[in-house]
Amino acid sequence: MTAQTKKITGSWMMTKVETKSDGVQEPYFVTDFNADGTMVVMGMPVGTWKYDKQKNAIVASSKMDKDFNGESKIEKLSKKEMIVLKDGNRFYYSKVNMDDVAANNSQSNLTGLWRAESDEYGNVFLRFKEPDTLVIVLTGDGSVETSKSSWMYNPKDKIVVVMGFSHLLRGKVDIKELTDDKLVLDKGGSLINASKVDENAVKINELTFVYDDFPEEYGDDDQLPWRDFEYMIDYLKDVKKIVYHHGSLLADVNAFEYSTYYSEIKVDEEKPSVIFTNFVVENGTPAQYSEKYKGGLSGMYNYFFPLDELAPYRIAGKETVTVPAGTFKCTVIEGLDGDTKIKLWMIDDKPGIYAKKVRQGDNFGTMSYTVDELESIE
Repeated sequence: MTAQTKKITGSWMMTKVETKSDGVQEPYFVTDFNADGTMVVMGMPVGTWKYDKQKNAIVASSKMDKDFNGESKIEKLSKKEMIVLKDGNRFYYSKVNMDDVAANNSQSNLTGLWRAESDEYGNVFLRFKEPDTLVIVLTGDGSVETSKSSWMYNPKDKIVVVMGFSHLLRGKVDIKELTDDKLVLDKGGSLINASKVDENAVKINELTFVYDDFPEEYGDDDQLPWRDFEYMIDYLKDVKKIVYHHGSLLADVNAFEYSTYYSEIKVDEEKPSVIFTNFVVENGTPAQYSEKYKGGLSGMYNYFFPLDELAPYRIAGKETVTVPAGTFKCTVIEGLDGDTKIKLWMIDDKPGIYAKKVRQGDNFGTMSYTVDELESIE
């Protein structure tokens, strides 16, 4: 191995590109020129490389992306800096010592979970992990966008360099303020004000029961508290609206995203019948997403209304549970809806109203988990 080859071998961060057509760009991503001749960009193998002494150039070959192929003429090479010219474009690199990166990141006080709000992206979650992984989750407009990047803290300049493909953070980011519970980032004049999330407050009580746990003759309808439809009608006639606090687990950052939904209740004592019209609140605006009806033959034997029947299910016992709306005596139900596990707290003396609902499923290998708690009865 030549002296130049030894200098090239290692991890390099591309900090700037001077292009013929697009001017100056700052991509900030890492390329590993490995000693075995492989070339890895942002953790992804892209091809091979070798040093051509005669041409003083790095020669790369890639079947994945033809843009990597060809010669990069070395204009400057030191222990810390490399400048190469390829196809008329000039690339600037800084040598990266991953041990130093890990040490700086560990002492940065950035490690952990941060939450911010953005007019453009909605709720923002930033999880800084050691040694150098950053998970960014954006939850605007009812959608969830997750991206993973690498990060490097520079204690001298008070910046963090983010290497990845997130629309929110990429490249050099100034740290305007950093305390144990507050983080202010400045990306090109756009500020992100974040607060530290108390991860001890994130409680996930996993549902561990499986189909084989239920008896063959599952269910005990006689023990369900809402069998008497006339009692349900008599109670709900004085209820206009019920509101729930909905928490949905963001598994990539181990945090909950919260929202509100509610049901408007209309009772016809003559038929008799009851309608639950359900709304979700997004950006302060309610939008109807479903309607549930019970009356006559419709839903006559569905004792879980306004939810669908569970099959199988079992009564797990009695429990007094406290939620934002108050403290209630409940019958606890465990059941399945396909592959989704469900646990319900049916308020014994308020037929049609659940104090709490938990759903747990599997989304392509990642756990999905939601918790609904009764917020008010109006």
